[in-house]
Amino acid sequence: MSEKAERTDRFDAADECEIEESLRRDGYSPAVIDHWLHPRNFGRMTSHDGSSGVYTGPCGDSMAIWLKVNGETISRARFISDICIGAVASGSMITELAVDRSVTEAMWLTSSDILEALGGLPDEYAHCALLAEKTLQEALRDHNALKATPWKRIYSR
Repeated sequence: MSEKAERTDRFDAADECEIEESLRRDGYSPAVIDHWLHPRNFGRMTSHDGSSGVYTGPCGDSMAIWLKVNGETISRARFISDICIGAVASGSMITELAVDRSVTEAMWLTSSDILEALGGLPDEYAHCALLAEKTLQEALRDHNALKATPWKRIYSR
């Protein structure tokens, strides 16, 4: 079962159609709407190989990312974020983009990659993609630090 299918429905079909139409009128792309209404990889991860802690951007929105890494490949990623549509959609997309990439490849993911994959965000929410980029980078740095000094794992849980 996919991460998307595991979530509990928050809206009935009529509410969801009304919300989608309203968001389209406000200039959100279909991908942003879908990732906000049906976020992928949303929730905490208890057993992980790297985590960001809560990262707060300059706008006050916050995000945390957890990673599971097999060898050098990210096999699973989870995130939590504020309810902000831009932050949730960006967190959902960055975790989708990171999975099945090497740790090194994931370090090169940028806010531009997120914005392109989402079909853009309104200008006032574009900074949310940068929040997701920086949060992923923190989780990757944590993974690399734990890999270099494995004894730190007993103190990080």
